[in-house]
Amino acid sequence: MNKVSCLFCASPCSPDAVINLQEVTSSSLVFPEDGPIEEHLRAVFVLSRILKISQDLMCQFLTKGDGQFYPELWFNVCGECGECVADFHETLKQVSKLEKKLTQLESELKGKIERSISVSNNDAIWNHIRREALKGK
Repeated sequence: MNKVSCLFCASPCSPDAVINLQEVTSSSLVFPEDGPIEEHLRAVFVLSRILKISQDLMCQFLTKGDGQFYPELWFNVCGECGECVADFHETLKQVSKLEKKLTQLESELKGKIERSISVSNNDAIWNHIRREALKGK
């Protein structure tokens, strides 16, 4: 397959202007051992996380490639769009980090309620909120 256009903007990409997904995401999509699987994962990241292509459809693409699993060859990304892909991934990492921090803070606050659950107050609503907060914990 000869891809000469960017997957995102469809602008022509000369072979020397094509951004290698590894270069675009190398600082953000680093795996312990570099090798072919990382290239596959980077392409799958673009397809699944950015473009929301289903696993079923990606499997269909694989059957069209005679069972060859080379998703990194399915498309090119130009330099400008490659920067957006890298920015998307960095932003996703920041969001994930913030979600983790929120979960930790929530757990810490619920832990304080749990450790002080024996303390009651004359306010029925206050007591109810504290009991309700611990449901499912």
